[in-house]
Amino acid sequence: MEAAGYYALPYNAGPEVGEGAETQSALAYFNHRKVTIFAGSNEIQKNIIAKHVLGL
Repeated sequence: MEAAGYYALPYNAGPEVGEGAETQSALAYFNHRKVTIFAGSNEIQKNIIAKHVLGL
C-alpha cells in the first residue's frame, strides 16, 4: 500500500491510473485489520463470560 501511495485509497476521486489492483489490495488490507480486531474482542468477551460463570 505504501508503494501505491494515493492510488491505494479505496475511494479516490483522482484520475484512473493502472488496472485497479492497488484499490483491491487496500480493501483487503483493511478487511484483514478489522477481522483481527473482531477476533480479539471475541476472546475478551469469552473470558469475561467464563469468569462470571465460574465465579473467578
